[in-house]
Amino acid sequence: AAWPVSPTRDDADRLVIPPRREQRRQFLDLLDVDILGSDRFVSIAEGVDFAELKTAADLVTEPTHASETPSVILELRDAVSALPESRKGLPLLLSAGRLSTVKGMDRVVAAWAGDDHIHDRFNLVIVGGDLANPSEEERAVLSSIEDAREEKDGLILLGSRSHRDVALLMAAASAGAGPHTGPKGI
Repeated sequence: AAWPVSPTRDDADRLVIPPRREQRRQFLDLLDVDILGSDRFVSIAEGVDFAELKTAADLVTEPTHASETPSVILELRDAVSALPESRKGLPLLLSAGRLSTVKGMDRVVAAWAGDDHIHDRFNLVIVGGDLANPSEEERAVLSSIEDAREEKDGLILLGSRSHRDVALLMAAASAGAGPHTGPKGI
């Protein structure tokens, strides 16, 4: 029996490549491919777009109508208002990423819970993962997170969000989000 042939770059209609400095020259030198001369190559920037952060900050700090408050901010406000009174008014520590053992969100939670100076000054918001239907790896990370949560109040899990929602949450951490979230979060 013949083994199926593995697809190659030439078989793909489009290829997504991470952005890099001097990327065009590297592709030309190493692969003899001009990524700018072809619509087959798409580069998607990583991280948060600063223009999106500015727009998010405006939406969080200066909504023109209460109905314009983004739903993720309303969810955040509800989660903070459900915390014990002693946790209300604290700024937020925000960490966004996959709930993967490699990303270490459980270690972020353990560090926050294990340092009274940080724990007493901030509520922690973890953004990432499928909380409703977690994968096996996410369940393992969530189990570690729950161990810390049982010991300390002030942890909020918001699950996976869009880049726009993460930008809004970053703006809320910086400026504060409603009467129960202090400004100058991280």
